[in-house]
Amino acid sequence: MLWLEVLNAWAAAAGLFFSIVVSLSLGWLGWLLWMLVLSALAAWATWSLVRKRQRKKQQGWEVHFEQRTLTPIGLHGHSVITLGPDYSLGCYVGGDGEEAAWQLELRHARRGPVAALALIHANAGKPEEMVTLDRFVSRLAQRLDIRRSGAPLPGLPAPENT
Repeated sequence: MLWLEVLNAWAAAAGLFFSIVVSLSLGWLGWLLWMLVLSALAAWATWSLVRKRQRKKQQGWEVHFEQRTLTPIGLHGHSVITLGPDYSLGCYVGGDGEEAAWQLELRHARRGPVAALALIHANAGKPEEMVTLDRFVSRLAQRLDIRRSGAPLPGLPAPENT
């Protein structure tokens, strides 16, 4: 979470600030100078974290249904993927350790995983969430005119076009 990272940066900067100022025995002008330095460092840290998050959000795959292509956005080392009969779309257990997450993945019959399209948070203990996720993956595969691959999601029957 961004606010937690910013809070940690502020706490570290404040600890450094007070340890330096206390050891230097500065007057009010010194305190003012150190407050300005601390403020500038905190502002820079906050700006840097926000910028990092924005860059990360601008990465992914742009789907063109009519052309049946996926175009990488901000992903270096990837090129445009033109979909064909050897491709499939699967939903596999993925995760970030906090809650149940499912990796939406484009696969090729011979090359295996080609592109991680999205990390979707859904609770396997809630059947309605699994049904919605299953419907989404099936519909996306249908719109891309590729088959669905992988094991069925927990608590659901096997996908129709495995």
